[in-house]
Formats: sequence, structure tokens, C-alpha cells
Amino acid sequence: MKTNYAFIDIHHPEFQTFIKTLDFAEIGYCRYQFNGKIDFINEPVFRLLDLDTKYNSPQDLIGVDITDIYDIHSSGANIREYIRQHKQIKNFEHTLTTIKGNVKWGLLDMYSMFDETLQDD
Repeated sequence: MKTNYAFIDIHHPEFQTFIKTLDFAEIGYCRYQFNGKIDFINEPVFRLLDLDTKYNSPQDLIGVDITDIYDIHSSGANIREYIRQHKQIKNFEHTLTTIKGNVKWGLLDMYSMFDETLQDD
């Protein structure tokens, strides 16, 4: 069985409106695969994690491993395993260290878009 994920076209106008709303409200949104590779990251997350010291824009992070851009003070692999088993995590309070070395507090909500029903031909 191939690992398949529900996919939302990040270029679709409705998705762009959604992202503009989150950006305006300063709500961070990041989408990445279970292997850690980033598919999308918005401006509030880019600023929160001090990523402007290493990257020019959020688009530069596509394909980068999520664990390369910050250190969560809990194992990221354990969080991904929890999501794999329970399909979501809500109100997970944690601290993290940015690539600048700044320690910040965060509240994390995640859910899985994994679709186990899809198979290769």
C-alpha cells in the first residue's frame, strides 16, 4: 500500500482566501507529511520560528524537514506517532527553540489527512 494523503491544491482561490484570513489573524498554519517534509507554511509560522534568518520566504521551506527549522521540547517523532494513532492532537502546550536560539511557547493543534483507503493499482 502506498502512503497517500488527502491533497488540497494550495493554488486554489478558496485555499488562498483561507490562508489570507489566517495570516490576517496571525494564526500559523503549516502542512507537512509524516516523513517531516513541509508542503506549506504561512507567514505567521515563518515569523514565529524566526526563519527569516535562514530563508527568504515561506516558499523556500517547501520540501525542508520540519525538524530542521525548530526544536520542539518534545520529540517530534513522538508527536507524529501520536497523530498516526489518534488522528489528531488538540491544545498541546509546548515550548520550542527557534533557529535563532529563542525559546517560545506554543499551542499546537494537529490532525491527520491520511487516507488509508487509497491503494496503488
